[in-house]
Amino acid sequence: MRDPNATDPDIAAAALIASAQTARFAPEAAPVPPVEVVARAPEPGDANTSYVPELLEGVVVGGRYRVDECIGVGGTGRVFRVTHCRLGNQFALKLLRSSFARDRRARARFLREARVSSALSHPHIVSVVDFGEDPEHGPFLVAELVDGEPLSARLRAAAMPVSVALDIAEQVGRALAYMHQRGVVHADLKPDNVFLRRNQPGEPRRWTAKLLDFGIASDTVAPTEPSAAASPTAIEGTPHYMSPERLQGQLPTPSIDIYAIGVLCYEMLTGRLPFVGSVSTIVTGHMQHPPPPLRLQVTDDLGPRLEALVMRALQKDPQQRHENMEAFLFEVHRLRVAMGGTRPPPTVRPKRRRPSGAVTAFDTAAVALAAIDTSLVVVAANPAFAGWLACASSAELEGQPLSDTRFGAALPEVMADLAAAVRSREILRRGIALTTSAGEHVQLELIVAPGSPPQRHMCITVWRSDAHAADGLVPLPTGAGRAG
Repeated sequence: MRDPNATDPDIAAAALIASAQTARFAPEAAPVPPVEVVARAPEPGDANTSYVPELLEGVVVGGRYRVDECIGVGGTGRVFRVTHCRLGNQFALKLLRSSFARDRRARARFLREARVSSALSHPHIVSVVDFGEDPEHGPFLVAELVDGEPLSARLRAAAMPVSVALDIAEQVGRALAYMHQRGVVHADLKPDNVFLRRNQPGEPRRWTAKLLDFGIASDTVAPTEPSAAASPTAIEGTPHYMSPERLQGQLPTPSIDIYAIGVLCYEMLTGRLPFVGSVSTIVTGHMQHPPPPLRLQVTDDLGPRLEALVMRALQKDPQQRHENMEAFLFEVHRLRVAMGGTRPPPTVRPKRRRPSGAVTAFDTAAVALAAIDTSLVVVAANPAFAGWLACASSAELEGQPLSDTRFGAALPEVMADLAAAVRSREILRRGIALTTSAGEHVQLELIVAPGSPPQRHMCITVWRSDAHAADGLVPLPTGAGRAG
């Protein structure tokens, strides 16, 4: 649970001059100059206050969006459910409050949010479809309407199960990695800016996470306009999720998003923030003190590995964090595989139980055997197949796309043939010359044939064909090397 005495960043004081002269990354680091941490002031319509929206049902904005209802109120803006007057489609429309509509800084932030978000297209980023200015109501932004709730609403109740927290972290991380590849840093990652859409029964995951609010996002490649996130002295954002170097006044880099997702993971797993209290206490905590150990709050078999993931992201020195968001995602994926969280969802139809003799034959076969589905995802693999790909167990492979394993890395030219075989349901037979990691040259035989039931699975059989043995079926050398 969150500390009830913690200062909510959305209702914090308007500004704080935080002197952090003693904060350091290392003992020999130079003193840190004071910086201004700008938070949002309480206004009518914030949490636990009464507020009547300035727009009433039926009002048309921009000549084409009819207001249906107010669905959200923030520090500077309001969000309405609207219907396009001609198309009939529903969207979310965001407006600046009238008190901010003429404020130069607020308008610049609003325009930046529209510009940045409209240039991004990703499954885990809320899509912006329109932007304009109404002569009466000022600038507006139109986005896809997501039916769900912010992550902050889920966190008010309790900590999340580890599997759910890692799933959300992976989705948010993928959105951030996509942004970083395009030179954009979000700079304001927090639960209020992650929206959760509840999925339908039978979908691969329970929630789909959507990242939003790019008002202080920063272009790290070629900024086209001033950004609050790019200011070295006035730092706009949420102190609970700010990295030490950002609090020092350094310009934003992707590493500040890595730190913020570390805080987000900590909060999802424990139900509380690593540092709480007044804004000055929070700032001091981020810059000088380690967070309370995760292992004391998460009772899970993966506790030590979870703690290593989160604490690395929360390192004070950005050089000690994950090299990039892809490296963070790699560790998250490994934890999810260890939990079985990346396996395909169970089918609605009851599975046929295989005869015990067939199971034994599959698992004890000396040749490498695996079953893949129509998406080239490994459904089952025997120990010989896992050992050939240098995996600790079959469970490490099952549920993974074959292209993400060492098979895909060592035999990329075979992946296209596999896809064609799956589509045609025809038998594929390939001879492969391969050089192992030990430098040994071997000849392999690969056969892909329809499985049982044939419309759902294909079976892969791989054996070494250059050995002098009865019918040539011998164990493969472990550790896939490069294709010859």
